[in-house]
Amino acid sequence: MTTKLETSIEINAPVFKVRNFILNYSNHCNWNPFFVSFEKLTNKNRKELAIGDQLKIEVVYHGTSKVMTIYPTVIVNNFEQLKWKGILGFEWLFYGVHTLKYESLEHGTRTRLIHTEEFGGCLATLFTWLGITEKTELSFNDMNEALKDEIESLE
Repeated sequence: MTTKLETSIEINAPVFKVRNFILNYSNHCNWNPFFVSFEKLTNKNRKELAIGDQLKIEVVYHGTSKVMTIYPTVIVNNFEQLKWKGILGFEWLFYGVHTLKYESLEHGTRTRLIHTEEFGGCLATLFTWLGITEKTELSFNDMNEALKDEIESLE
């Protein structure tokens, strides 16, 4: 069984600015209430995130102060989206696919960021039952709002 979350926000900045801001992963700790630490563990000599890069992301869920560390792998990074996949133990047990998709609006002057997560595996239902998917969605909204505020304050 899979569970999919989707949030979105419109940002008054072109896609390239939103994408570049998100890809400046070492700066997430300065503005992002959800990803409080974001680092690349592989290919450190290359700043750009590439397919196969291993990440270490520390997350703090909405309404909590506990830090949880995830170790996903980048599976897509292009001008349309950034996507990574994390696996807990084995894929059949639990996995999450996180996507940040950029849509150009109003002739390229604005961006709609579509922020999704797909949970799958045997434990996906348990995560929903425990309220983790709801906290994840609230955390996505917190991150989206912080991203919008930060980017628009620079315009």
